[in-house]
Amino acid sequence: MGKFYTLNVPLKDGVTDQQYASLFEPIIRAVIEKFRPSAIVLQCGADSLKDDRIGNFELSLQGHAACVDFVKSFNIPLIVVGGGGYTIRNVARCWANETAVLLDIPIDNNIPKNEYYEHFAPDYKLDSLSSALPLENMNTPGYIDKLREVCLEQLRHLDCAPSVQMHEVPPPFWDEEDDLDNLFMESSRDTREHMLQMRPILHYPDISQEVSITNNYTKGKVVTSVKSNRLLRGKLSQQVLKRKREDDDNADADWEMSGSDPDEDYNENDDSGNETAL
Repeated sequence: MGKFYTLNVPLKDGVTDQQYASLFEPIIRAVIEKFRPSAIVLQCGADSLKDDRIGNFELSLQGHAACVDFVKSFNIPLIVVGGGGYTIRNVARCWANETAVLLDIPIDNNIPKNEYYEHFAPDYKLDSLSSALPLENMNTPGYIDKLREVCLEQLRHLDCAPSVQMHEVPPPFWDEEDDLDNLFMESSRDTREHMLQMRPILHYPDISQEVSITNNYTKGKVVTSVKSNRLLRGKLSQQVLKRKREDDDNADADWEMSGSDPDEDYNENDDSGNETAL
């Protein structure tokens, strides 16, 4: 499950604008045709630019922006976010330029004076990326062609666009103005009332134990688990135990009036041979 639905394109050091575009455009086009997304989230990490402190690619500012413009050309709702980038002046250049590309607004190559102006010395230009030591391109033409072929072949395994139909989100089972503590108390009260109906077959168990009963009333096995957890701590636990003591007192009074002995009604083996275990 999930096989072929994640696509990775492993590039080597030194990839250029031309090589990157020759992979990015056909693969992204095929991805959009197969998945037919209703929206796209595009992460524009700037660590693929040349002269990055950590990245090992040789993309120019315009080559990077061309990929954003290509995705934008599909006219699909698009959310663009930032990402990596470890040469800060180039990250600022990249995202300023790509914001202009997304908005179709021409932008001057001369950086206006601002409090960070000196970070863009010596030329103070927007498109001014240069590698002090250009990396050797390890991506041969044969490797690029094979990589493209493998990625497109993987996408062909998708017979149709995987999708989930849109549904209205169901409303919560409680009113947002309701007090959740009261709801939990109501749920606990229902559980206690159910256990009262089982009496005298069942005495109240310890709050952290599990009770398994087989009797003539249910004609089967009833399992009631009341385990110690966060909901049974503090105030809620005290309320439950208080109710247990009150119900015990009332039930004992009823049995005294009827002349029956509760210990005689709760046996390890009743007359029918069914086990009643606590």
